[in-house]
Amino acid sequence: MDATEGAGVFAFVTSGGINLLLKDDFFVEFIKSGTFTLVIGTDEITNADTIETLCKYVAQYTNLRVKAFLNPLSTATFHPKYCWFKHEDGGYAVIGSGNLTQQGLRKNWEAFSVLKMARPEFSHLEAQWNRWFVKNLPHLKDISDPSVTQKVAQNGHRFRRKASAVKTGASAKGVDEDYQAWTFGKDADVLLAEIPRASKRWNQVNFDKNSFEQFFGARAGDNTMRVLFKGIDDQGIEHDVESRQSVSVKSRNWRFELDLAKGKSYPQKGRPIGVFVKVSERNFLYMVLMPDCPYHKGVSELLPLPHDDSRVRRHRVAVDSLRTACPKLPLWRFFEDHFRR
Repeated sequence: MDATEGAGVFAFVTSGGINLLLKDDFFVEFIKSGTFTLVIGTDEITNADTIETLCKYVAQYTNLRVKAFLNPLSTATFHPKYCWFKHEDGGYAVIGSGNLTQQGLRKNWEAFSVLKMARPEFSHLEAQWNRWFVKNLPHLKDISDPSVTQKVAQNGHRFRRKASAVKTGASAKGVDEDYQAWTFGKDADVLLAEIPRASKRWNQVNFDKNSFEQFFGARAGDNTMRVLFKGIDDQGIEHDVESRQSVSVKSRNWRFELDLAKGKSYPQKGRPIGVFVKVSERNFLYMVLMPDCPYHKGVSELLPLPHDDSRVRRHRVAVDSLRTACPKLPLWRFFEDHFRR
């Protein structure tokens, strides 16, 4: 990415959406030398968790500037969603309907357009942005400003899960808008897949080509696609969202790296089983069940009988079949919450 400068403005923002943008590999590379200005709305959704997450990124990236827009009009909603990046010969604008939330970026039905602009056209866009920014300086506050803290606190209670509803890891804040991005219904597709042995790096999980393309939505030979995974461990702890590059190589391996398998020794007897629930296009909840896990036996019985010990088993099943075989899987919390919304 050879952009030198960028800016974005989004009406509704969550900590999960912020992470999808600011932890992306392309953005991390860009912000090393480029500058980025982010303006967030505070009318709805945006809450204290959002501000806390942004403060951490502002401390981490010296080239990142963040402002919160405090809407002066009670009869109108601050509602833009777009960003732009400046290049030597022009730039790009990304305009769409999706908010800077996990749901808006990766689950909802949204529309986006990427516009490539020559230098004169982009200069006009940049000038408009600068005029708007200067004109609205009285309403653009630092995210540490007490007026911002007070405003977003009013939004917090509307989008908060009950603390007892879910176990979370240290980094999971429990914002409803992000949590609902991972709920699923009866029509969700499920892949059960034994994970093959691969020396010490079996967390780089290999799949067959059909599963790689037809289930995960990747393309063989195209290593630019990103797929999101959210792991749930045996204790029901939610882990951070993983943005994974799809990897296919000439040796006919099609794989994704999975954090839940990282650092674990491959079992001496039996194979781990991955349970993948397709939440939306290229978005997956998953578990990695080791042979000694209490859920492993029930899931294993849904897999086809092996032709021989060397063959890795994979099978797509209906949600109801998996629930019947393993009624206590922590994944069902997301299923049940889908119908409680």
